[in-house]
Amino acid sequence: MKSGRILLVLLLVASNLQAQTDLDVAFATWKNPSKSNAQRSEAYLDYIWDGYVYSNPDSAIILAEDLLLFAKKTKDRRITELAYNVQGVAYYVKGDNTRALERWNRSLKIATEIKHKSGISSSLTNIGNIYADEAQHDKALSYYKRGLVINKELDNKNGMAQSLSNIGSVYFAKKDYPKAREYFLEGSAIEEKSKYGVSNISLSNLGGVYSAQGDFPVALDYFERALAAAKVEGDVQGEALAFVGVGIVKYRQEAYTEAIAQFEVGYDILKEINALGDQKEACDFLYKSHRALGNNEVALEYLESFQKIDQELNREETAQQIQRMEFAEQTIRDSIYQVDKDRAIAEDHREEVRKKDRTRNWLMAGGLFVLLLAGSLFPRVRYIRRSKATLQVEKDRSENLLLNILPADIAAELKEKGSAEAKDFEQISILFTDFKGFTAASEKLSAQDLVAELNVCFGAFDNIMEKYGIEKIKTIGDAYMAAGGLTSSADSAKIRR
Repeated sequence: MKSGRILLVLLLVASNLQAQTDLDVAFATWKNPSKSNAQRSEAYLDYIWDGYVYSNPDSAIILAEDLLLFAKKTKDRRITELAYNVQGVAYYVKGDNTRALERWNRSLKIATEIKHKSGISSSLTNIGNIYADEAQHDKALSYYKRGLVINKELDNKNGMAQSLSNIGSVYFAKKDYPKAREYFLEGSAIEEKSKYGVSNISLSNLGGVYSAQGDFPVALDYFERALAAAKVEGDVQGEALAFVGVGIVKYRQEAYTEAIAQFEVGYDILKEINALGDQKEACDFLYKSHRALGNNEVALEYLESFQKIDQELNREETAQQIQRMEFAEQTIRDSIYQVDKDRAIAEDHREEVRKKDRTRNWLMAGGLFVLLLAGSLFPRVRYIRRSKATLQVEKDRSENLLLNILPADIAAELKEKGSAEAKDFEQISILFTDFKGFTAASEKLSAQDLVAELNVCFGAFDNIMEKYGIEKIKTIGDAYMAAGGLTSSADSAKIRR
């Protein structure tokens, strides 16, 4: 046993040394001006991915800015796309889904414009992951399926298998187990033909589906195969999840003692790698299993551990919510900046018009010169007038954007001072509504019909809000949020659309 541990340590040391050597080579290539722009950017991407994205995502985000500057200097939009993509992954690792989504949308836009299909597929998949995390299943499916279409066009087997696995996971979350199994099986069939074979993730996914459907022998077979595959792949978390999967099957078979043995092994591994979300599930089943056996004291210990993990996860979620609020605040500030910028442009044009008017008057005094110059002057004035009209439209659009985000008094205060003071309200009423059966109904309607239906309903809500002086806060999907008692009666009539 001791010699085995020494060998393992030596292998780990050798692996780390090789990884560091690879990073040094990649960085040297990036710094070498004799290399082509493509070679340098690809090397730097490898340097960021392998050295920082998962271990130090903050540094990865900063390093990717260097890549964006390089892309701007070399006018290579593909490098820009890849830099935004890696930044999105780093933000995603940090748990900042808002900024990750923003970066991936930029990456998708550029990839679409330059027709970089593999980049489009990558961005679509990444964005789908965001919506899957937020339990917005229909949006996640839309992005995943678009990615699958492109992977099929490219005959990208790995991409196809990943897309199919992702789609299956969404259907599993929706508890549509037949659909989930269909996609999982199709994805694993593609993997089976590859030189690496079926991944432990795909095997665990299939084990989970069969377990949920009550086919326990088949589920156990898949989880055991997943455990073996995870050991070969060196996927410690995958190994832990396979143990937990077997434990769940045993728990559902009411073999609680066997279930506990499996859960404990998986739980110990998950604690070592600090996988809180998976720890929570394992801890929950350990509590339930011990309670079923009448081990109340042990069950209570696991219940307390479960609650601690839940609190930690809630703190992380709170931090993410704060990040989302900061992002929204920055969006508002950007809007205000754009309004001020439009005003400055409009003022410049007004000054130009005044100069042209003075010039026109002077020319008119010249009599004959008016006739000579009218042909060139009139189109110029007409152009300026059109420019003023265009700027006014853009200014109105910016003003409406602010009013669509904030109450009128706060928007005015932000434009005037650049910030808004917090206000206390002794008594307010908050309204949250959504439509019963909306998800089921949305599956039967086209996107156009669905949006039209929501517009009719929300328009009626807006009329009610305006009638009674209630402040509309936001709409999200089929949800409508409003608050009463926030504004004065004069401002309450300015309901945002």
